[in-house]
Amino acid sequence: MNVSILLLSLFIALLSGISPLVIRVITKTVSHHTVMVISAIVYFVSTMIYIYLFHYDTVLKDMQYTDYIVIIILTSFVGFFLASSMYFYALKHTDNVNYVVIITSLYPVVTLILSYYFLDEKLTWQGLLGFLFIIIGIVLLFSQTTK
Repeated sequence: MNVSILLLSLFIALLSGISPLVIRVITKTVSHHTVMVISAIVYFVSTMIYIYLFHYDTVLKDMQYTDYIVIIILTSFVGFFLASSMYFYALKHTDNVNYVVIITSLYPVVTLILSYYFLDEKLTWQGLLGFLFIIIGIVLLFSQTTK
């Protein structure tokens, strides 16, 4: 992996790690519905500014692929609206933010499995070992809470 991509990925992880803490603190006072709506508005406005500044022509050109627009809409609905609303709800109603964040971070495992079956991507021993470590970590995390 390119060093700059590795650093960028670590920075993304840092930003993503801060968000649940902030949301948890805010939802003690403000409804998680309000947080979700404001987040969606900020995401939309930020995306429009980004498109306008950097990729306006590309987006207009890609709009001709109308077959994919429905898939993009459905994926966005499931991936953003449903997942975010459930995520915000879980953060508001949990005793421990770590559990919610760790469990919802299983999405790479889901992606690994689905990409193997639907995209015919190869499973490497490193990917399978990472999968195993994630599952072991979840089991260890919850085995300590049930005692």
